[in-house]
Amino acid sequence: MKDNVLLPTEDFVRQLKILNIPSGCFHASILAMGGSNIHLHDVLCSYENKAGIPNLDAYLHAQGLSLSVSLRLDRPLSMSQTKKMLETPKVVITDLNTCRNPNPRVVGILFAFGEYQNEPPHVVGVLPRGDMTRNLRSILKKEDAHVVIDTSRTQPIYTMTVKNIAENLNVFILNGINVSMHIVTKFKC
Repeated sequence: MKDNVLLPTEDFVRQLKILNIPSGCFHASILAMGGSNIHLHDVLCSYENKAGIPNLDAYLHAQGLSLSVSLRLDRPLSMSQTKKMLETPKVVITDLNTCRNPNPRVVGILFAFGEYQNEPPHVVGVLPRGDMTRNLRSILKKEDAHVVIDTSRTQPIYTMTVKNIAENLNVFILNGINVSMHIVTKFKC
């Protein structure tokens, strides 16, 4: 992580607009994280028109969610760094930003990827184990895995180990592809 540089939410919004990220993965991730006002018609229309996301902060607020922290990942991550980001994101939030949403409930992490090998930029969601059923939580902990939301794959919801997540992120980072991490929390007034 680049010296824990905090990126304002506005940078993420601009990044999504500039890169014209298809909304399918983003919408599916937000829905899995507890978004409540997503309608299939809106998803299809924004995808068909490639309208992107006009105002991410307002959109998330309408879903009862907010971005607590956004980080650009530009150095390879160790296993311990990846594990800390995925399993104790509140520590990352506390280290970097507490004023926007004090004592947040983390509902997921979004990873945004830049364009690569004729693939459009996209967003992948990782869900926290704490929101899973007891049985699933036990299985995920035993396998050292997390649930991932990625509609660009044949199976859009799957599990992935921390090791595989770290390796995949590092492949992008080492190949000079823009990667950023965004911690999504339940919005508190």
